[in-house]
This record gives sequence, C-alpha cells and structure tokens, in this order.
Amino acid sequence: MSVQTLIVDDSESFSEYLRTRLERMGCEIVGFAANLQEGLQAFRRLRPSLVTLDLSMPDPDDLTSLGLLKRIRAEAPETAVVVISVHPRHVNGPKFLSNGALLYMEKAFMDYQQLHSALKRAFPELDMPAKSAWRRLIDKSR
Repeated sequence: MSVQTLIVDDSESFSEYLRTRLERMGCEIVGFAANLQEGLQAFRRLRPSLVTLDLSMPDPDDLTSLGLLKRIRAEAPETAVVVISVHPRHVNGPKFLSNGALLYMEKAFMDYQQLHSALKRAFPELDMPAKSAWRRLIDKSR
C-alpha cells in the first residue's frame, strides 16, 4: 500500500525531482500544485495522506504557507505535512513544527535518508515497498 502524496511547490523541476525520490520511498504522487490556493483545492479534492509544502510561492490570495498548514491540520489532522523550503530551518522551522508539520527540511541540504526515516515512522507501510523494490533490483542483477 502506497502513501498518497500531494506536492505543493512552484518549481516544476524540483517537484519532478521530489516525485522521483518519494516514489522510490513507496509514495504515490496523486497531485501537484504550483501555488497555495491550488494546493488547498487539491488537498480538499484528493485527501492525500502526505503533503509536501514549499514556503516561497507566489500566490494572489491572502493564503500563506502557514495558513495552508493550519487548514490541513484542522480539516485532516491525520495528514502528514513535510515542509521543504529554501528558508533556513532556524528561521521558520519552529513555527511550522509547532503547528503540526512532521518535518522541516531545507532544499539546499535535503537529506533523503532523514526524510525516509521520518516518513517510515509516520507511515510504517513505506518500509515494504522500499524492501520490495530493493529485492527486485538484486534479483535482476543475478
């Protein structure tokens, strides 16, 4: 069983890169949103188990990244949110973590092992696809 994931990020290239990494961890990407308003709409429509949230996105409305996080937490407290931003953790991390983000990561220093570990704690079923994919790779090499 895969973890249905919504990526909210205005960088198409980073979104694709993140999609690849998350799929390798066992996530199923069910949607992309290029701004916060699209992110809110996609979240409400798709009801994913996991949302990745960028902080620096142009948005015409008054919705902020923190506002989106708070709405997600209020509407679906079981949904995990991972903040991935260019902003340093010490600047925004405490604010987002205290409002329910599972993890705050800096894009420049992405540690995918740390992300995978945090996601496995939140979604134990992620361990199975990763092992299965690894087993298939080993079997193919024989």
